[in-house]
Amino acid sequence: MKNSISQAGITCIILLNICFVFASCKKNERSISDIDVISNAKNWFLKEKNIDYIPSWDKAEILRENKVNYLILPSNFNLESATNQVLSRLVIADSMGIYSAKLIEIINGDLPESTKDLVSISLGRKHLQNSGSYFSGNVLILDQRHRFLEGERFQDGLVVSNIGIKFSQDGRNGNNIKDRLLMILQPPPDVPISPVCTDWYWTTWTADGVVISEVYLYTTCSGNTTYGGGSPGTGGDTNLYRDTTMTPAFVKNAKAMCALSRLMENNFFKATLNNFIGETKNIDLTFKLGYIDQESGFTTPGNTLVRPSSWNSKNIDIIIASNVIDSLSSIQVAITLLHEGIHAEIYRKLLSINGPGNLNNQNFPSMFNLYQQYSISRGFSHEYMANYYVDIMANAIKEYDKSRFDIDYYKAIAWNGLKGTNYYETSLTTQQKNEIETKKNSLLANRNKQACNDL
Repeated sequence: MKNSISQAGITCIILLNICFVFASCKKNERSISDIDVISNAKNWFLKEKNIDYIPSWDKAEILRENKVNYLILPSNFNLESATNQVLSRLVIADSMGIYSAKLIEIINGDLPESTKDLVSISLGRKHLQNSGSYFSGNVLILDQRHRFLEGERFQDGLVVSNIGIKFSQDGRNGNNIKDRLLMILQPPPDVPISPVCTDWYWTTWTADGVVISEVYLYTTCSGNTTYGGGSPGTGGDTNLYRDTTMTPAFVKNAKAMCALSRLMENNFFKATLNNFIGETKNIDLTFKLGYIDQESGFTTPGNTLVRPSSWNSKNIDIIIASNVIDSLSSIQVAITLLHEGIHAEIYRKLLSINGPGNLNNQNFPSMFNLYQQYSISRGFSHEYMANYYVDIMANAIKEYDKSRFDIDYYKAIAWNGLKGTNYYETSLTTQQKNEIETKKNSLLANRNKQACNDL
């Protein structure tokens, strides 16, 4: 009996030691899946342009919510002065490999106790009390390139007011700020009627007028008082300028802005985006210029994304490839914007019913029929466009190009991006496909790729 008790005791000690070692390993080491999540997010982030800070990847925390991985980590973006302290955290959303990011900055206060609050703030939630938080503080929300999006004052877990920054023209017009970082939220001031564009900056001064920080915000052009809208000498739809957003990089690219401005005079394009304007709109549309990965032998000039990647989202981004646009003529940029604009409208319809799983013969019957055949993963939206939009896109781009060619030439360029569809492969003969390629090449021959206007 004595030997049996002793042997059992030894066995317990060994098991306890094994458990202790295992627990220690679990505490001090990340799981393989976490390592992959951080590594993949880092690879995406490093491809982003115009970022001048280095986050602390080794301090990244991961929160999983609704099948989305959220990475929360110190951004190390330094923006401090004698009287203002900024605590900055980068929140990266990874939804099945589709990434977006925001900087959350707490001004003159402490970070929320829970990283979940930072995620909630990045998602635009106004009632942190719903998750048991009573956070109070002044919060600025910016994109990953430190461009201001919105500001909010939280009190006991609820947003009680908006806060913001003072807009300063050309970094010269605000010596009276006297080191006050937080200002009453106000729209950009009116710009002259004459055709001129102005850069706007967020600038913070010390009491003696020394600039502490100067961050480029956006560009306004004549006749427009909203973020990035307007263009010299155009008669585009002011509602589109007012109710859609263009990022600074997009605005500063003459070819992108010219193509978009001319399209905004186009009845088809305006009709496509009509549901993104007005007081009743419930989805925000943003035009961006950004890096897009390219596959060997295939050029992707544009992309359309729901942000964040959720069928409950309220944001859609149309992205023109910054690494491709220089090789395109403006008509190619225009057809890309048309193509992606239709994607945006398809996404808007799907978001209005909380996803393709709710498609039926009563809401969007044509889309429902194609979704049943091809599903999201097999590109039903391209099949939808190939079935219903080629002629419409052709007429729109013909108007854009001032009818220099017969309609068949514009149909040829409208097929760009749709050649892999089942409709294209089975409905057209080999001869028709060859003619499409020949006419597309003729349409694009000798186009000026340096200037905005390639007429």
